[in-house]
Amino acid sequence: MNIVNNELIHENFKFKLITKILSLLLIFRTIQMAISYYYYQNGFLTEELFFTSFYLLILIGLFIGKKVHFFAVILIFIQYKFDDYYFSHNVSSNIVCFISFYLMLFSYNFEKLAKENITDTSFLKRINNAKYLIAFMWGILHFVSIFSHFDDVNWTSGKALGMILCNPYLSKFYVFFQNFNHSHTNFYLFLSHFFSYSFLFFQTTMLLFFIFKRTRIVFYIWFFLFNIGVTFFINVAFLMHFSWILFYLLLPKIKLKAFNLFSYAKNIQLSNELAKTTKTFLVVIGLFVLINFPLLKNITHKTFWIFREWDTYRYLDRKLTMVGLCKLNVFNSYQIANGIKWFTIYKQENNKWKKLPLIDTDGSRLSYFPDILHTVNHGSDFLFYANVFQYSCGIEVIDYSNSTTPYKLPGRVYERLIKYDKNRFSPNAKLYKVEFYSRKTDNPKFYPYKPSLDSVKYVRPLTLN
Repeated sequence: MNIVNNELIHENFKFKLITKILSLLLIFRTIQMAISYYYYQNGFLTEELFFTSFYLLILIGLFIGKKVHFFAVILIFIQYKFDDYYFSHNVSSNIVCFISFYLMLFSYNFEKLAKENITDTSFLKRINNAKYLIAFMWGILHFVSIFSHFDDVNWTSGKALGMILCNPYLSKFYVFFQNFNHSHTNFYLFLSHFFSYSFLFFQTTMLLFFIFKRTRIVFYIWFFLFNIGVTFFINVAFLMHFSWILFYLLLPKIKLKAFNLFSYAKNIQLSNELAKTTKTFLVVIGLFVLINFPLLKNITHKTFWIFREWDTYRYLDRKLTMVGLCKLNVFNSYQIANGIKWFTIYKQENNKWKKLPLIDTDGSRLSYFPDILHTVNHGSDFLFYANVFQYSCGIEVIDYSNSTTPYKLPGRVYERLIKYDKNRFSPNAKLYKVEFYSRKTDNPKFYPYKPSLDSVKYVRPLTLN
């Protein structure tokens, strides 16, 4: 019984800590995005003001810690909608949904425990059941998404991670890796092959490693190494923060003195008492696999089309995406190529050109404000995902082919960023200069690419209104 009580105390502490950290991070991120968007368009539309205020109220309610399950379930269903308002979808949105799922189940069952509707043992079974479902969803997301890597020549050739680490736009230590590649090209190529293929292997098998208890420690080791990579080597905005929270959520209680580091990991399993929850979960996961798994999705598409239920298919896909179940398409060719073309913006002040803290002349990212959380997102996910990231992926203009609300982001990316800077920091600025760069190389293997200044354009901000 003491073991049960200790585990209960441990889980309750973990729940409270995760709730506080998650809500604070989301509040900080939301304020950054809302302020930058406000100055970008000199105000909010009514719907944007209402929804952003509502989203912030949910986060504040989550932080206060009363009726967490009420606020967590709402957050699950509005997280993707919020990011959609600000054109800022990313893997962090999936993780936030998964963590919110855990907070919802913990809070709801803890209330039942307080009312003595369930026992301590039953409560812990429910929490471990929830952790199993979350780990399963995280694993299935990676498993389905791995097929995007299999279709990518950079991954199948083993050059993907080597290219990412040499890219100033993506890598924190690009200078070191560029020099390493330049001086030891063959060895760097070998390391790139080794780590790229290792990543593909573990991403493919991590779900299996988790399912079987004897190999579950491999799942945790892989997850830990993944978090180390996105924290110290790759620029991924808030992904590293939410990924560490998810890792901590799934991490069992560690008993160093007993030399049994993952003794509680075996408790993370599906409970027979929760058969209805498990069946519902399996139906949801089954739909996700049918819609996204490469060997099945073509049959699924044709079936919906034959029965003239394409709207039903799109509805199911949207709803699965809303709760964090969508195919991940990250660090494939369109992103690995980030930084091959970029621009640097200057504004004229006192007859001198001052660089805007967005992108440097070598293609590395800059920030408007002290980057205390090391997100490397220019000071806002809106500036990053909705603007600079779009350009780096080859999307210079938002229209109805790539957005349902292109009127929110009119003009080219550099024009939108000039409007933002003028509205917020430089109301008297009358002239901006945009330098367009690209990378070219005679070495077909990797970087370093030498920056090439391709063209210069002068922009008067008054013409953008």
